[in-house]
Amino acid sequence: AGTVQPGLSPEEASAPVVLQGVVDCAFEEEGGLVVLDFKTDRVPDLSALLSRYRSQLQLYRGALSACLGLPVRECALYSFHLGQSISFFDEEEK
Repeated sequence: AGTVQPGLSPEEASAPVVLQGVVDCAFEEEGGLVVLDFKTDRVPDLSALLSRYRSQLQLYRGALSACLGLPVRECALYSFHLGQSISFFDEEEK
């Protein structure tokens, strides 16, 4: 729970939570997973999109890695509005 909602008491932070969501696309590449999420938001640039959805992809990263037993090597967002994508690897943007 503490990962999803910072600022909880230690007891509350250690409580398990259920993550419900739909990963648009995930595939295996070079021994790891790539997570790709498509967005239709009308944003001015990719950094605004990444700021809005980084935490969602980080939650997907943890859930997929735990469920499938593979590391997530890359997360990416694709903006239909901008016609561009942005990726991050271990918190680094590309």
